[in-house]
Amino acid sequence: MFSECLGALRQDLCQPQEPRPENAIPLKGHILLDFELPQDWSLGDVIVHASKRVDMPHAHAAFVSTVLLPSWVDRDHAHPFIIALTTALSFATGRPIKSPRDPYWIVSAEASVDPKAVAIQFPVLVAGPGARDYQISAPFLTSYEKAAARALDVLRVLPLPAYERTLQAMRLVHLALLNHRDDFALSYFLLVSSLEAIAQLAIPRSEVITRHTNEPQWRARARTDAMFRELYAAYRSERGNNSGLRKRFVRFILEYCPVDEWDDLPHPDENFEQFMREKHPDLGRFPVRRSLWNIRPSELTSAQLARILSDAYSHRSGFTHEGAQPPHQDPRGHDRFFDVVFVFEPGVRTVTEVVVPTFGLMAFLARRCIEQWSARQLTSGNGA
Repeated sequence: MFSECLGALRQDLCQPQEPRPENAIPLKGHILLDFELPQDWSLGDVIVHASKRVDMPHAHAAFVSTVLLPSWVDRDHAHPFIIALTTALSFATGRPIKSPRDPYWIVSAEASVDPKAVAIQFPVLVAGPGARDYQISAPFLTSYEKAAARALDVLRVLPLPAYERTLQAMRLVHLALLNHRDDFALSYFLLVSSLEAIAQLAIPRSEVITRHTNEPQWRARARTDAMFRELYAAYRSERGNNSGLRKRFVRFILEYCPVDEWDDLPHPDENFEQFMREKHPDLGRFPVRRSLWNIRPSELTSAQLARILSDAYSHRSGFTHEGAQPPHQDPRGHDRFFDVVFVFEPGVRTVTEVVVPTFGLMAFLARRCIEQWSARQLTSGNGA
């Protein structure tokens, strides 16, 4: 259960039955990446070693990294620690990163484990249609390492309530990235849910629920009209039950990741272009893919952006309550920010143009907003 992993990532929350001896040999675990990691990452008291590639049948491979655990992590908490660590690393990098399913692969740092034994748990398609972008350019690798170090640094010092909510929201993003290729609707649902989880803390209900301008007159009439009093009481009860989650979701995104920051989202082909230039400098610049309907956030009004985000929340609700799929037609997305989808309505024989955020944009917004909110908890001293 992930609830068992929440306390394992921090020494102040991890309560071993017996303290580990000072001269005890540290433990190591394993994680599976969807990209090649050519050098070690030193992330505070955690070291993620360079990955080892294991080739598998049918154009698949696995990338297995050994993780040297902090000296204070005992065997009982090592596996939960690895699960929580992969959550933070996946969130920080925006890549699916997986931990082995059981604690069998937690061993002494001096022991050796054949990476082939772990590889079967996360095969990655490395060639052919749908292959992953597993070769990472130097700038992207640097940004991944910095983001991972930053995420772990924040998680280590967040006040307890904010820490738990942040790591739980990160877990939703992590699961979205893991399920992206298997079930797009589920992964989109998880991204929206991760934003909603923090939006409820970041944006008070009172900021989005407004009173009707005629309410003073209704209240006065209710004092003298018994039948109208019942109607007014029902109205107030219904308003009280409205938590305004959709409006809080939209405001949370626009406040914690303003539109002028959306350009920080890389184009889906940017890493490939940078990697190819590193390997073949003489090839020059590759033109990035741009479709006929490419839309940039700066080309939309504030009302249009709010409507698009509100519709994304509705698509999540449709999947939750009806199993309805979001209108997207390509799980990767044709463009950097938005896809334009033409929805045919058989009953009325009309075609509706719908603008939807790509999966990449929703993942970027979730990661940036949650990161910004957690950082503000440090400066404000608010434990949520």
